[in-house]
Amino acid sequence: MMNTTFEKYMIPKEDLDSILQSSNYYEISYATLSNENLLYEIATQKGITIDKKMIQEWRLYENEEKDLTQNVFFEFFLSDLPKNSSVLLFTDEGLLKKVAFQFEVNEFVSFSDMYEEYFGMEFFQFSYYCILSFHKNICRFIDEAGSIHEVELSKFTR
Repeated sequence: MMNTTFEKYMIPKEDLDSILQSSNYYEISYATLSNENLLYEIATQKGITIDKKMIQEWRLYENEEKDLTQNVFFEFFLSDLPKNSSVLLFTDEGLLKKVAFQFEVNEFVSFSDMYEEYFGMEFFQFSYYCILSFHKNICRFIDEAGSIHEVELSKFTR
């Protein structure tokens, strides 16, 4: 049985594609955002640069000398966004259910607590995370080597 409180954050794949199309990001779709290789392929074809920033202490997280916490996720992905702005989030767990998640930055702690309860696991793991901020016009995702990649969404318009 689904937790209806948590369901409010879920956006089914079909609805997400409609949202993205109405936002004029024609090259961005659920399929694109669920696969960083496809995102890179489209960017390369269009001559779009994706900025990359290495997380300096990533080895400490890999070696479990530091924990991947909700606060760490917030710092890496959300700290520079307006608190009342909405983001779309793609995760491995959401992709298995064919959903993305939408929440306001100021709801992150509540959202991530419910995520942990719903999926029965810590929120921030060594897995796929991708956020879209229409307010800031960016897409950010993390790779397994500990780099945050960022690209302007407006570059994916026709």
